[in-house]
Amino acid sequence: MSMTRPLAVILAAGLALGCGPKKDGGDDDASTDAETETDGAEGGDVDEEEALAGFSVTSVNPNHGPFTGGTIVIVRGEGFAEGAEVYFGEHMVQIADTHVLDDHKIQVATPANAPGPVDVRVVLGDDEAAKADGYSYDVFWVDPPSGSIAGGTLVTIEGSGTEFDATVEVTFDGRDATDVNWISGTQLTCRTPQGTVGPANVIVTGIETYRVDEAFAYYNTADPVNGGLGGGPVDGTVNVTVINSMTGEPVEAAYTILTNHADIDMHGVTNATGQITYSAAGLVGTLTVTAAKEGFESTTIETFDATDVTILLMPIPDPEPGPLPPGRYGAVVEGEVVFSNGVEFGPGPWDIVPEPNANEEKVTYVYGTGYNIWYGPPDPTSGGTKNRVLYDDLYAGDYGYRFECFVRPDAVAVYALAGLENTVTGLFTPYAFGIARNIIAGPGERIGGVYIFMTHELNSTIDVFMDDPPPVEPGSYTDPDTYKVDVFIDLGGDGVIWRDDRSILNKTGDTFFSFPGWLPLESELADATYTIVAGTYREMVNDLTGQLEYVNPFSVRIESGITSIDEQITVDEFIGIPYQVDPDYAEVVTDDTMTFGHDRTAPDFWLIMLQTYPDQAPIWRYVMPGDQTSYILPDLAAMAGLPELPADYSVWVVYGIEAPGFVYDEWSYRYLEQSYWSAYTADAFIFMFRE
Repeated sequence: MSMTRPLAVILAAGLALGCGPKKDGGDDDASTDAETETDGAEGGDVDEEEALAGFSVTSVNPNHGPFTGGTIVIVRGEGFAEGAEVYFGEHMVQIADTHVLDDHKIQVATPANAPGPVDVRVVLGDDEAAKADGYSYDVFWVDPPSGSIAGGTLVTIEGSGTEFDATVEVTFDGRDATDVNWISGTQLTCRTPQGTVGPANVIVTGIETYRVDEAFAYYNTADPVNGGLGGGPVDGTVNVTVINSMTGEPVEAAYTILTNHADIDMHGVTNATGQITYSAAGLVGTLTVTAAKEGFESTTIETFDATDVTILLMPIPDPEPGPLPPGRYGAVVEGEVVFSNGVEFGPGPWDIVPEPNANEEKVTYVYGTGYNIWYGPPDPTSGGTKNRVLYDDLYAGDYGYRFECFVRPDAVAVYALAGLENTVTGLFTPYAFGIARNIIAGPGERIGGVYIFMTHELNSTIDVFMDDPPPVEPGSYTDPDTYKVDVFIDLGGDGVIWRDDRSILNKTGDTFFSFPGWLPLESELADATYTIVAGTYREMVNDLTGQLEYVNPFSVRIESGITSIDEQITVDEFIGIPYQVDPDYAEVVTDDTMTFGHDRTAPDFWLIMLQTYPDQAPIWRYVMPGDQTSYILPDLAAMAGLPELPADYSVWVVYGIEAPGFVYDEWSYRYLEQSYWSAYTADAFIFMFRE
């Protein structure tokens, strides 16, 4: 069967592929209720014996975590019920992140907070109880927070208010880390030393010494939290564990296949703990494992040499989902933008901004930071807040000009761009920059008294050159037609600056991009870094929103940790965009084999997703090393009695992903989180499993 191409599959270039929930990001729907002043939290410790007789908080487990929040903890006590609100210090946990498990336990995701101990309070109606210093926010955190006992895991250490310097040394339980790379006063990278199973204390020593106990966890199997591969080379035994990716519970009676596509072909089902062990003489070398069960997306991990395999099976979504979860609350930051004016009291002139011409006026805009380069900030004007400030007495405050800005509830910064705006076209040209950092904004809070000092001139230019990216074909329906470069400023624990003018596009094939109006990383930005995202995309207009989107086929590279913009930044070694080989477009799979190709640098690994068309419900997920471009579909209907693969059209999505420090035989589901990517590519095709 052959045909022209009436069918298309659209992938967002920033699509998240992981299985778990993401931390609060700017793109989430957020309530605009932000009227609660941050007046602090009260509540003393409770004697445990007395507490058990009534409403109480007795413990928090774990009792420490990153200052960025997002740690899942269990608050234990007595008398809990639905409707309980939990506070860490003065900051409330999002209602959507508060789950009363029973009258003794509440599961929450911690809000962000400044490093140090805080009281943990539970409020239920008129009742209130607290555990004094029940939780402590660490001064730095290690990402990823776990790795193999063999060592060599590439980690980033992110601090808050730290003073890391070029002489910095790092130890894990007293063992020296290797390849220590100092980036800034709040960020460094290193590779872990060998360790023993369990938590490790991490110490960073330089000008100052910083210690976080149990900041990293060593394991000797597959990653116990994120699943995947581990345990060292196969030597007669392979342990397979199958887990429900949404609930974390074991999947009993999952059908599994272990094969090397030659002389080994072993089958079995998992027990009540979701496990099965395969043992045989000569069971060595590279193997492929498949796990499947009705009601779940099947998963295959190809060509690995690892003793332990943990597969996270994704349940097929319910076509009629239940009620929506509770909304999320944002926060409001208010204060003044202050211009240096040489007078003692009162707001002064905006001398750092040129005088306007006809049809121009002086304007300052205030914004909050995004969570990272993938999840931007919410609309700064949500809830009627006013982030646009005019050079007018109506905006005058005590020292500057008043602003309000809606922000995500987190550790954030607010920054301001002052410039000239054309009153006819609306074009805004920034000339000056200011920033206020280290703001902790809890859900529903209004943070006042924030001053942004406009002291930085935007007089630097960032030059970016894309070296030999995949070519563009202007006007093409199936090929990339646009080069796009984005510039972000990463503030570490304070989030990421998303300027409205961060993007430049080019459809002519020119791969040199020049960004005027930026600034060196000095003063309040001394610990910040630039991140450049450069890629080849296809541009399209979303029929529903009318907005331009940048979709497949695409190949994108991320250059992060840039501390100087004095010289041209070159982005190269783009991963080859995948293309369909067999089956061809809209054709049927033959001999149970699917093959694709690419014509450039190979990724670290490929992620293949087979889905229904047009709703793109999951069917099968393949993981394979970057040098492999073909795989075999086991006949699960014949082998395990599972439903036949669908007839008619299906979707074939091919992602190529590169991650720093990646080792295929230690692959983990964490590598499906975009925060670990340094390059990625993708395209999607139409095919049929059978007529």
